[in-house]
Amino acid sequence: MRSTHRILLIACGLVLGAGLVLSRRAPAGPEDDAALVRERCKAFVAAWNAHDPKAMSAAFSSDGDLLDAGGQRVAGREAVEAKFAADHTGTGALRASVLEVKDEPIRFVTPEVAISDATVEVSGALGADGKPEPAIAMHVTNVWRKSNGEWWVIASRPYVRAPDAKQGAKR
Repeated sequence: MRSTHRILLIACGLVLGAGLVLSRRAPAGPEDDAALVRERCKAFVAAWNAHDPKAMSAAFSSDGDLLDAGGQRVAGREAVEAKFAADHTGTGALRASVLEVKDEPIRFVTPEVAISDATVEVSGALGADGKPEPAIAMHVTNVWRKSNGEWWVIASRPYVRAPDAKQGAKR
């Protein structure tokens, strides 16, 4: 009887131990994936504010594309990096800008595809005369794809938000 009891206790301990090991190795769930996407977003914002085109483009997949607020489309990580370099270095209009994310909900279309819709403000952009422009309220939609456990932007669509209807044209 004692040996049966002992075997049952050992078996229960092994089952519990195996459960703990397996639970730590479980595939990432939506909360984990949302956290990984948010980490990438935070890294992008830090890179923007440091005006580091290489670090900014690191969020993009090798085949990712960007359609900027002016309607210019660039495709591929290298082209995205070149676009960021033109805008954020030298005489680029965004060389002194600051990006602030106000809100960025993330929705998972599938376990490997997510969409983030960010409400952002860009301040410190410079006009053609080199003087600071007023802050710009923008919206950015990013489509993300998970590949080899990492999340990559495959399409980025920033646009300038229309004025708030309450602040719009007087009637």
